[in-house]
Amino acid sequence: MQLTNDQSFLVKTVDKKSANNLERETAGYLIRPYCKEDREMWIKSVVDAEEKEFIKLLQMSREQQKSDKAYHMAVVQKNGDKIVATVMITEVLREQYQSAFLGLSSNQKQVGDQVVIESFAAAMDIGFNDLALHRLEMLHTTHTKISKQVLQTLGLRSEGIRKQCFLWEEKWIDAEVFAITKDEWSSKHVSALMNTTYQMR
Repeated sequence: MQLTNDQSFLVKTVDKKSANNLERETAGYLIRPYCKEDREMWIKSVVDAEEKEFIKLLQMSREQQKSDKAYHMAVVQKNGDKIVATVMITEVLREQYQSAFLGLSSNQKQVGDQVVIESFAAAMDIGFNDLALHRLEMLHTTHTKISKQVLQTLGLRSEGIRKQCFLWEEKWIDAEVFAITKDEWSSKHVSALMNTTYQMR
């Protein structure tokens, strides 16, 4: 499709220089892209971890970041040598959409609210500021360990149920869509969540 001058604003890709050094520091964690030096820390942090799994993760994250398709970032404890989770910005759509999904994969049996809040707050900051996204969303399903209260605390709002949109254990299940746009997003609010120990009520 040939774009006119009036339509050229629809095509927008992230500045590769700004995407090369994605990193945020929160109250308790460093959120940053994976690097090869993370191998030993990742193996120590993940139950039944194998080196080949880390190599696969590293290669995938590099390839997807290079192609501006997805961004996988380690959530590293500041006062320790542990990677507690991976926070993700995935399914990046450009042109007239400028949107992506938020996700988090925990290395722990249970993921704490504080980890989710600080990780997602950092990812939102990266998504809206560094990656120039307009909209971020997350699908909340019955097996999701993240509570709706946490998502609402982060400023995401419910947009209703998307029927049979998620494949889980060979079954199509419903998901509740939570989303936020850059216009709705408050940098002051996110900064406070990143840098303050938040107590769920």
